[in-house]
Amino acid sequence: MKERKTPHPLRTINLRYDPSIPESEYEKQLFESYLALHSRMQELNKEAERLLYLYTEFEDKVKAVDEKFKPVAETLQAFKNEAEVLTTKLKSTEAVNDLMERIQAYYPTVNDFHEEELAPVYNEFENIEKDYNRFNELNEAVNKVYDKFRNETDEFYKNHAKYSLDLTAFDSDFDDFKGRFTKLRDFEKRCSRIVNRYGELNYRVGEAYREWDETKKLASDFYDDGKMLDCSLSESYANGTGDPKTKPKYLMPPGDERIQKFKNSMGLMGSGQNKTLVISVDMDVVKSGQTAYMDELVMTLQHFPKLIEKFLFSVQLNFLNRDGNPMTDDGWKGQPIPMRWISGMCKSVPCIFFFLQDHDARAYFLMGDLILDKRLPVNEADGSVTFEGEGFQEFAQRLFHICWFMLIYCHNTGFDPTPYIESVLADFDIGLSFEHIYKQYEEDIKSGIELKAVPVKDGKPGEGNS
Repeated sequence: MKERKTPHPLRTINLRYDPSIPESEYEKQLFESYLALHSRMQELNKEAERLLYLYTEFEDKVKAVDEKFKPVAETLQAFKNEAEVLTTKLKSTEAVNDLMERIQAYYPTVNDFHEEELAPVYNEFENIEKDYNRFNELNEAVNKVYDKFRNETDEFYKNHAKYSLDLTAFDSDFDDFKGRFTKLRDFEKRCSRIVNRYGELNYRVGEAYREWDETKKLASDFYDDGKMLDCSLSESYANGTGDPKTKPKYLMPPGDERIQKFKNSMGLMGSGQNKTLVISVDMDVVKSGQTAYMDELVMTLQHFPKLIEKFLFSVQLNFLNRDGNPMTDDGWKGQPIPMRWISGMCKSVPCIFFFLQDHDARAYFLMGDLILDKRLPVNEADGSVTFEGEGFQEFAQRLFHICWFMLIYCHNTGFDPTPYIESVLADFDIGLSFEHIYKQYEEDIKSGIELKAVPVKDGKPGEGNS
């Protein structure tokens, strides 16, 4: 037997051949396939080594973040323990207020930790997972090449006596090659251990955040002394027990996570002491034309019928100046940018009108852009608006639409907005009758109309319709 050693970056191939038997084309091709299998395995090994380095570096970061998170988790746990005592035993509003102030003050710490420590780890894990998925694809490709090679050896194993290649030498060398698969399994176990360590961090973070949410829920339930945050009707449709025939025309689907989040954190809105909801709006948001917060607030309120009535004409807009302080009325009323921003809400969720507290804000909602675009004349002497021409027709259509929309919005929620709509119509007194609006509402309900909020971006309506 003549020994033949073939160096390869993966390993040296050691085979023996019988010089008395000419090497066949089949054996030559089998050896080329063997070399190709080594090359694919070498490629896979290099990728495994690269990944192992990334996972090892990642594990060190996970350990570091885990250590830094411990005091945050302990603080959140302490908040929850204190909230349980204050809301169920002591029941002191003053003490709960103090706790919520401390929780609010701690929020930046949690937020900064999440963004600066946790988020980078999450992002890095996602990137490593993408690399690992590519490794798995490469591994599958190697396995296919391996299976193909094994099929090619069938002829050799059946008729090895007629071939120059020595069976014993080939078996020994092939067994050594297959040991590389064992090393890969060891690599996968190490990676799996690191992933599990990351999973444990995720679990602890999740548990801490759940306790954070539970703390806010305890306070929210405590403040909601009138049980105003009742969304049982919405929940019945989320869990499938509600009657489809009497389902409200929801803008936000029942079961949306924002509904529960609202219920768990907005208990102050249910407090009998709170009659006004103050919304502070940064002027950068106003200039961008974004109304998403107001849109989402009113869409969410639809799932809490008791809050609909409570906060009709009770939402106060505070526009913040560069220093973060609320502007006076003279600072924003009559100014083009706030006027156009308020008017823009008419294009997204029209019934927002019924929640605005300020009379001028409601007027801007309906005709701010019409005034700015000079489609409705304004008397410079007294500031009164002259209703005439196409601008008036547009105004009348908008008034009709917001009233009609309010009827649809409240449909089957258990709250009847009729007196409030009639009050608005009387306030503007342009000859638009409630009966006409209600008739259109009834016809549309019979036809099976559905509502869909229109998102507003940069002051312009986006995709969708209502």
